[in-house]
Amino acid sequence: MKANYILLFILLFKPTDLQILGFKDEWVVWNIGQGLWVTHILADSCLHYDVGGEISYASELKQQIQKLCFHRTNRISVSHWDFDHYSLLTLLVKWVPQTCWVDHPSWSSNKKQVTRIKDLRIPYCFGNTGVISWRPSFYKNTNDSSGVFLDQSVLIPGDSSIAKEKEWVKKLKQLGSVQTLLLGHHGSRTSTGYPLLKSLTQLKTAIASARFNKYRHPHRQTLLRLQKNKVPVLKTEDWGHIHWRDSNFKNSN
Repeated sequence: MKANYILLFILLFKPTDLQILGFKDEWVVWNIGQGLWVTHILADSCLHYDVGGEISYASELKQQIQKLCFHRTNRISVSHWDFDHYSLLTLLVKWVPQTCWVDHPSWSSNKKQVTRIKDLRIPYCFGNTGVISWRPSFYKNTNDSSGVFLDQSVLIPGDSSIAKEKEWVKKLKQLGSVQTLLLGHHGSRTSTGYPLLKSLTQLKTAIASARFNKYRHPHRQTLLRLQKNKVPVLKTEDWGHIHWRDSNFKNSN
């Protein structure tokens, strides 16, 4: 009898109604060319990890972002100040009415685009998202300034290099829970080293957000390391926007 009531409940309510009532926990890695934009959609908020990519992809993306996130609080975390990791942030602020910062690098960058982001005066979020994060205290280049985010079973390491991976692998004790890895530096040979892969004992899938013709990401060396560890790789260039719940992946081409 209880199962019948649950079925009736599902039939009576439209997907948007279920969304408002909290029946939403979905991930999307957006196909935005060379760059990274990952969104975790929850009942009352969209958690955005890096908001970068090529502007030519933006018009197609706008409608989908608004459909999923317009009536939610949009919580933003940016790993580092490389343009392909924040280039579409000003558009996000225009597309949705509620945005706030969870995490971003120091404002010490002298890039004009970063100054424009600061001038948006995005407020800081209230409450704890439950996301585990790490930022380096010392770095020699922008890539190695990347913050690392672990949200549920998804690891997002920005452009962190293999040298830095060795550093934060020792700090993040929860890496054994990771099932999905957003490839560091879009799959560059300089990221996703063996020490990191060794620590990801439950890793099931890796995702490369890149456009191959630009920088040849993901690189062959990275793919070989993943192959040795029996980890399949999905590419946004092949799949389009990659959606999943509980590791069930689908594309939206």
